[in-house]
Amino acid sequence: MCFVAILVTACALPTIPRGGTNEPYPQGVWTCPPLPKTFKESDLIGTWQSRHGSWAIDTIILREDGTYQQVYYSQPNDYYYESTWNAWWLEHRASGGLYLHLDNMRYCLSTDELCRKEGGGGGAWTYYDTCEGRSIPMGGQVILTVTGVEGIRFPGIASAPQGIVLWYLRSEPDRGDSFFLIQE
Repeated sequence: MCFVAILVTACALPTIPRGGTNEPYPQGVWTCPPLPKTFKESDLIGTWQSRHGSWAIDTIILREDGTYQQVYYSQPNDYYYESTWNAWWLEHRASGGLYLHLDNMRYCLSTDELCRKEGGGGGAWTYYDTCEGRSIPMGGQVILTVTGVEGIRFPGIASAPQGIVLWYLRSEPDRGDSFFLIQE
């Protein structure tokens, strides 16, 4: 069952072919679904959740004052983490895309070691952004891409509230996608 979910998520975030071919756009061009035309920063305020199978839930609560809190629970490890309030901010990319920076957030997607890392972030590794086709370091923060839902064929995403999805950067280019949806 988990294998199927991983296989499906690997196809969730599309890249748009160039000129009708199967070649992706060159690096630095935003290839992910655009945000809704009505998007405003305040649309990000609220509680967002990412579910990792049936065994873990990663929650981020974004407040209007530019702070957020992360709450993570992994059932098999009986591991619970609740952060203090930390800063979040947006980066408007030259490509037309949008990054959400979460200072000191723990990257609880790939390894238990990173999820338990004091100070948060992605460690010494680089992470792959499928929207711009490039690898970037995250240091003491986690960066999420902010996209719309147009053209994404994955259960639950097409009907995402406000038409917005927050995506983890991948630890490897061919690894499956994981995302946050706002909770109503």
